[in-house]
Amino acid sequence: MNPPPFTHFGRYRLLEELGRGAMGIVYLAEDESLQRQVAVKAMLLPSDTVERAEHEGRFRQEAKAAGGLSHPNVITIYDLGREGDWLYIAMEVLRGTELRTLMSAGRRRSRWTSRRRSPKAWRPRMRVASCTAT
Repeated sequence: MNPPPFTHFGRYRLLEELGRGAMGIVYLAEDESLQRQVAVKAMLLPSDTVERAEHEGRFRQEAKAAGGLSHPNVITIYDLGREGDWLYIAMEVLRGTELRTLMSAGRRRSRWTSRRRSPKAWRPRMRVASCTAT
């Protein structure tokens, strides 16, 4: 993965890139104030004024929506900030298997599993991180 464009977003020291999506990059970071690891989702705002306002609004809405929830299956949002032309959301970091991998395993397993087995035989519990497919 690529090195981060900065060493810090606010008080969060970037350690490594974890993944990329359509609108952002997720980094493993260290919260230097609380000395804990967090995930930081960052998005570079476009230069076009209209697009910039639209993207910023969606990004902020995502943070507010997830930050307003308290549930074991919803990731915890710690912070929302801006560093130059970059917006970022600091959130709980979760380690585990990617959803894509679990879904592939489920498809393979369903073909191999006998129809006589209980549907409860394989029910993975997973936490889905805050994602936006825009």
